[in-house]
Amino acid sequence: MSSKSTITYTEDDLIAELRTLTRKRLRAWLREGLVRPRREAGAALYDEIDRARLELILTLSDDFDIGDDALSICFGYIDQFHSLRRDLTHLISVIDSQPETVRQAILKAWRGEA
Repeated sequence: MSSKSTITYTEDDLIAELRTLTRKRLRAWLREGLVRPRREAGAALYDEIDRARLELILTLSDDFDIGDDALSICFGYIDQFHSLRRDLTHLISVIDSQPETVRQAILKAWRGEA
């Protein structure tokens, strides 16, 4: 999975496109670490994943009245989930590359049969 996002947004682009996003809100969420754009020549650049994350933050904040403290907790769990998913996907790939006898031994151990 090496497909990289090709669309890049500036802070101004996002504020113009996301109706309830303000510079003040965006900067607060940057300080909280809820959004982590890449930096080029001192400018923050956002990709499609950052934009989707901001859309979710806005929905949770505006439509469900979830505060910044709770958002930090929610996104901490979301980030942990994605990290775990990435690790498990890699583990599955490694297991799949093993000989059949090794895969079967792992399956038996996982089921508690070994």
